[in-house]
Amino acid sequence: MVLGSYVELSHPDNSIPVNRFVTPLHIVPEWYFLAYYAVLKVIPSKTGGLLVFMSSLINLALLSEIRALNTRMLIRQHFMTRNVVSGWVIIWVYSMILIIIGSAIPQATYILYGRLATIVYLTTGLVLCLY
Repeated sequence: MVLGSYVELSHPDNSIPVNRFVTPLHIVPEWYFLAYYAVLKVIPSKTGGLLVFMSSLINLALLSEIRALNTRMLIRQHFMTRNVVSGWVIIWVYSMILIIIGSAIPQATYILYGRLATIVYLTTGLVLCLY
């Protein structure tokens, strides 16, 4: 039952027949790609969008390994959990903002908020990695 009805769980706009010459504004990827789609959507150049997209993936990979690196290398004896938890909350909030912006039609307000959320998301991850 579930394996046969996976199409019903998808977004209904994904079932529209393809027109190769027109890219509709209301394309919505799956929910787990929305934050990265928002990062690509708010950067005007293709190369800049690709660089920011790759840096966000590297940021995510570094954040998953930073606890093991800190423990293994014993960089800090006094690990301040309050700062790390607040950093993770900031990253979670801004990734939720990016998910909302990724599902919206691109407008000037969403592009501005998306750029600000991308900057905060990347700098918070960088600060957490360097801390």
